[in-house]
Amino acid sequence: MRQVDFRGLMGSQRTPGFWGVTAEIPQFSPDICIIESTYGVQLHQPRNVREKRFTDVIHSTISQGVVMASPSGLQSGMSRQLFEMWCSDKKNACVIPGYVVEGTLAKTIINEPKELMPPNIIIVHGEANEIGRLKQNLITQFADRNTKIISPKNCQLVEMYFNSKKMAKTIGRLAEKTPEVGETVSDLLVKKAFTYQIMAPDDLYVFSQLSTSNISQRITIAYSGAFDKEYKGPAFCVHEQLTVKYESEKHISLHWRLDPISDMVSDFVVALVLNISREIPKVVVQS
Repeated sequence: MRQVDFRGLMGSQRTPGFWGVTAEIPQFSPDICIIESTYGVQLHQPRNVREKRFTDVIHSTISQGVVMASPSGLQSGMSRQLFEMWCSDKKNACVIPGYVVEGTLAKTIINEPKELMPPNIIIVHGEANEIGRLKQNLITQFADRNTKIISPKNCQLVEMYFNSKKMAKTIGRLAEKTPEVGETVSDLLVKKAFTYQIMAPDDLYVFSQLSTSNISQRITIAYSGAFDKEYKGPAFCVHEQLTVKYESEKHISLHWRLDPISDMVSDFVVALVLNISREIPKVVVQS
């Protein structure tokens, strides 16, 4: 499964009700980053800054103060609202005095946000000149990295190819012995979420919610011929995969357990019996 990150309008500030994602750092490292390019490389001032420029004309004084707000993780509530309002101004400071847990915005700030470095960037939703400027800017910015930057036209198909290694862990009785380098491990491969496990069929019900079962198949064929007189038994086995039973003077039955090899043997025996029924009245069984 591939991860795709969709960015909102470049250079714009998040406003209430805005549907896109602006400058947030995702929790995963995306394989493809799709970004809009309406404003290209233009950097717009945040809305609160533009409003402040207007109100400063009216109010010539600047007030300073300290606000203590909770929760400390900055996930929601008053602290999150104030942070989003003030974090764009470098003159403001965010002091986190207490313990914060992993996965919260406060923990991300303490650890310093990492730079987003996707291997593929797709530029969409913009005027041709602005798309070109943004693409050239990104090419310059990612010049030292193996980043693919694409600016497709409307309705143009974009195909991405990925090659990744999948790791599988052996569990159960298979894990009791470490395989040699180059040794082939042949058992059941089970996928759960994004992990792969190799286990023996007998361990399937132990380490998963799956179980194994055997399916027996039976088919009756019209056959009026006779078996060799030296063969006295009511049934015989073919290559230890299939059992042929003499049901009556006009019918025989085939019995086998469902698997690819037994299915192939049964098809061969059915074709053989049908062909014999048309040509000769006797089947010779050799031990």
